[in-house]
Amino acid sequence: MIKKIFGVVLFLAFLVCCYTTYISSNRNRELLVYVDKLESDKKDLLSSIEDFNYEDGRRLVKFKQAIFSESEKISDVKVVSSEFDTLQISSIINEPKLIYRFYQETCVQCVEDELDILKKISDVIGSEHIIIISDFDKMNMLKTIINRKSIPSDYFISKENMMLPIDNDEEKIATFFTLDSNLKTDFVFKTGGEQYFEDPYYQRIIEYFNNNKE
Repeated sequence: MIKKIFGVVLFLAFLVCCYTTYISSNRNRELLVYVDKLESDKKDLLSSIEDFNYEDGRRLVKFKQAIFSESEKISDVKVVSSEFDTLQISSIINEPKLIYRFYQETCVQCVEDELDILKKISDVIGSEHIIIISDFDKMNMLKTIINRKSIPSDYFISKENMMLPIDNDEEKIATFFTLDSNLKTDFVFKTGGEQYFEDPYYQRIIEYFNNNKE
């Protein structure tokens, strides 16, 4: 009888031990899942902070660069027209123009997005007030992009350096700016990141050209 009771006690102790181990194992798994989620959330938060700091810092840099690029005179560089005529840029700027300058190395998707914005701007201020300049090796490559976007503005290739104070780095990032007949710049804006037609910069450009029409 004692042996039977002892056997039952051992069996019950075994069951309790198994149950305790099972519960402990489940809790450990839940804890590990929770810890993993915390680590993942932490990484996401740190990444968001880094992105914010990068974008915020980049906006500050662009703002400072733009200030020192206002009312600066550029060199009278040579440009090649879509008709393959070689001209001085001064000969095509008889009134203020909005210049969109980009490079072969510029982010392709960025150029696509910015040309879409440029098309909307041209629909408002008139395509005759816009000039597109790039450093493509072949005119037909540039022509294909312009025609695909249905932008009727004049476009040119230039291999010469239209140096602005904003170009103090080696990145081939597209730039918007206005250029007057004295080859002085204004509204200088180095692009990059997401751009929208409704952004304050583009609305200022539209307002500037609309005011000059009156």
